[in-house]
Amino acid sequence: MSSDGAGQQILELLSGAPVSPDQAQLAADLLGSLGAADFARTFKRLCAQGHAERLFESLPPEATARLLEAAVRSGALEEAPGRAAPEHSLKAPDQPALIRNERELPNALRKVIHAENQRRADAYTKEYDRYVDAYCEQVKSTRNPLQLRGLGDVSSPPSLIEPGTREADRELLGNLGLTGSNRGLERIRRTVSDQISAFRGQIRAGGYGLSIDLSGKATIGKVFSVGNSIGATVTDDARIVDAKAKPKVGVGASMSHGEATEQPGVTKSKDGKTGVALDVDAKGNVSGRATVMGIGLAQSGSKTSFVAPGPLGLSVETFVDAEKGQYGASLGYEKKGKAFGGQVEWAGSAKVSLTAQGVPREYYQDIGGTQAGVFGPMPELDQGAAWSSLTKDRQAWYERQGFSAKNWPGRP
Repeated sequence: MSSDGAGQQILELLSGAPVSPDQAQLAADLLGSLGAADFARTFKRLCAQGHAERLFESLPPEATARLLEAAVRSGALEEAPGRAAPEHSLKAPDQPALIRNERELPNALRKVIHAENQRRADAYTKEYDRYVDAYCEQVKSTRNPLQLRGLGDVSSPPSLIEPGTREADRELLGNLGLTGSNRGLERIRRTVSDQISAFRGQIRAGGYGLSIDLSGKATIGKVFSVGNSIGATVTDDARIVDAKAKPKVGVGASMSHGEATEQPGVTKSKDGKTGVALDVDAKGNVSGRATVMGIGLAQSGSKTSFVAPGPLGLSVETFVDAEKGQYGASLGYEKKGKAFGGQVEWAGSAKVSLTAQGVPREYYQDIGGTQAGVFGPMPELDQGAAWSSLTKDRQAWYERQGFSAKNWPGRP
């Protein structure tokens, strides 16, 4: 069939009202069979006579998209080119080409173009969301701040505005912004921040931690003392931070190691709630246990355990630390006393705290910079400077990024 014959048949198919889906599909197929010049001439004629509106109303979205792409190839419509994403460790999707929605086009066609551009933008944002997911997973898998920085920056989030439109077109087309601005960037920055908090052994900003601290001490006259302070914080993302165990053992000058080995002190009370059993060998290794009014403290080498019953003089306090960006409340108890005619002094305490972590004040100067993307400049790191050569302020700045003398690359 000649181009003139095909064009005439297309007009006949679309002249009646309503146009059935079969008629619309046949008209689209005939239009697609034309060469570029004939396609452009016929397409513009359909738009001018109002037939294009009936055609697109009866076509499914997939067929509409193919027809608009053919219109761009023929020159009947113009397209703003897409933008390739920059090369990073993880390739982001390229931004799509969008059809120019010029004001001289018929309103019905402009609505169809707007719908197609929105479809392309939606497909792009889905790909970009997958890119953000993959990047965040890479961040979480890093083992130190150097690996984190090695991921490189992220590609600019999508911010697509329909080309060819003006503010006055909102009444016809609705929202001219096809995607939100900075999509996904906040989630990436939060994930990076959380990972840096993990490197620093701290509660992540916006998270919270439950801390338990226990301590106990028993002193026998001026001769021997044994004590310990143990504790840890469990964060809301199931990490254990601030773990500590600080055993402290002292032997007075009046008791030699040999004497303690030959005559270990063992004393028990009648009620069974108070007693002491201690031993110090010739090398100074200590083992023993002390139980005073039900508060138990056991020491074996560097391992110390502490057990206390029930509430013993409960105390409650709230706290706010503006510098660290922390606030919360603590519940604690403390008990102390003497036994065996004052020869044994004992003390026990426990503290349970719930701490919420905001953004530390020291972070403001770091996150308020003008750098693009997530990672700011780190000149000393790039130059391979020694950690010891950094000023105290620069060491503190790098520590806020998760670095330390232990994980700083190169020279200490």
